[in-house]
Amino acid sequence: MALDYQLDRKVHFSTESQYQSLYKWFLYETDDAGKKIDRDQIPWNWNLNFTALNIELVEELSLSRYGEDNQRPEERTHIRAKLRPGYANEDGSAPFYSMFGTKRIIESFELVIFENTEPDKGERCVLWGSPSYTTEIDFHEETTDDTIQVTLLISPERFAHYVDKVRNHPPSLVSLRLGGVSGFYSDWSPAIFTHSIKVLTNLEDHGLAMPEDVGFTPPVLGAVEEYALFFFTKRECYAPRSVEPDDGEEITALLEEKKLSPAEESVLLQRNTFKLSLETVKRLKQLTYAAWTIAVILVILALTKIR
Repeated sequence: MALDYQLDRKVHFSTESQYQSLYKWFLYETDDAGKKIDRDQIPWNWNLNFTALNIELVEELSLSRYGEDNQRPEERTHIRAKLRPGYANEDGSAPFYSMFGTKRIIESFELVIFENTEPDKGERCVLWGSPSYTTEIDFHEETTDDTIQVTLLISPERFAHYVDKVRNHPPSLVSLRLGGVSGFYSDWSPAIFTHSIKVLTNLEDHGLAMPEDVGFTPPVLGAVEEYALFFFTKRECYAPRSVEPDDGEEITALLEEKKLSPAEESVLLQRNTFKLSLETVKRLKQLTYAAWTIAVILVILALTKIR
């Protein structure tokens, strides 16, 4: 099936860098008239951050009637989340992403977490993406959006832990940090931040023709050198209001009027009990001092009479 990619710019490769000490080669875009658009684009290896807009647990049970007899149902589970660029508290400062050959801002980012079924390859993160394209299905045209998907393949133990977390203790905030993403480009800068990222999914999707004398292929979407996934679970703690009456009469009044929650009732009753205990101890001490005083007086009187 032929895909009609929605591209409005041409993508080129060049080694004619004006800044050979900074970078030897770069990619650039031109319009239909052949005029260069924007600055030279080189691989971007610094960190980039994403925040989940939602998170869901997908549990699938499937069974095909075709094939072998007595075929067992197949169960598949994965965690899925929609992402947006930037930290959770960033407002307009996150970089804009667009596919090479377009000026459209990418809106579709997705994180998918699977159990790793190839332990010899270890836990890893890979990226897949595609520029928007149009297909014809049953004489009906459908156009997909520009898309980037981040896939995490993690150990069975870690995957089971994350499934339990999402099912029973859904996180309040999920963020993802990626570093050294193959296929991400930006213009050169001495800073570790950028305002725009261009994405190269593969050479064919973007119509990038490489010169024959070049002995390498520009990095395309796929490998990730570094990634970090953060689950934050935040719950507000119940804090009973501070009530410290002078005596138990105010506590009794509040309890009778039903103005306190059960937690507040418990706290105030504990305070009142503790206060009564302190007062009891204090009174016992006073009685003890009085008894000793009376005893001393009686001893003095007895000695006086003897003399």
